[in-house]
Amino acid sequence: MKCNVNKLQTAPEGSQPVLAEVEKAYQFISNLFGGLAESPLAARAYRDLSGLIQAHATLSPQEQQVVTLTASFENGCNYTNHLAHTPVDVAFAAQKWTRPPIITVIQS
Repeated sequence: MKCNVNKLQTAPEGSQPVLAEVEKAYQFISNLFGGLAESPLAARAYRDLSGLIQAHATLSPQEQQVVTLTASFENGCNYTNHLAHTPVDVAFAAQKWTRPPIITVIQS
């Protein structure tokens, strides 16, 4: 089964507000959110769950991103490859998250 990776303009109408929030917060829409946008319910649920994890986690935002990127790479997910080929340094810098060189380290 192939999953569409939506952009804000191609997402179902019910998912567009979620993708707009994600894009505003992170300055880009990850493939994960783009794929989940096929279902407005899934996109909202993942946004809400991510928010809860970020709000109550004992890991710093940078550590959370390292864990996410490592798990994605180890599981053969395209998420880390997507990040390596976008203007993600702008988004990461804006969020004061781990900078893109960590992606190279994780992928090696």
